[in-house]
Amino acid sequence: LRLRERRLLRRGAWVMGEVTAVQQTDPRADNWRVGYRYPIGGGETGSGELQRSTFAEIERWATGDLIEVRFDPTHPERHLVCGDA
Repeated sequence: LRLRERRLLRRGAWVMGEVTAVQQTDPRADNWRVGYRYPIGGGETGSGELQRSTFAEIERWATGDLIEVRFDPTHPERHLVCGDA
């Protein structure tokens, strides 16, 4: 993990987000995307996505699933999915 990711794991706010999409982005290259959103407080939400090169790397998620996210409350765009390999 990079330094910023380690800091988020130690100090970031932990929330449960929701998977909003699981899509194949390039069938020829077997590329996949997992979109998600997460609450950041005050009725606001942040969003992000994981890009992976095989379905095996994202098959545990489906649209509507809960997903663990850590984010920096002062910079909510800085976030990571917990347990992402």
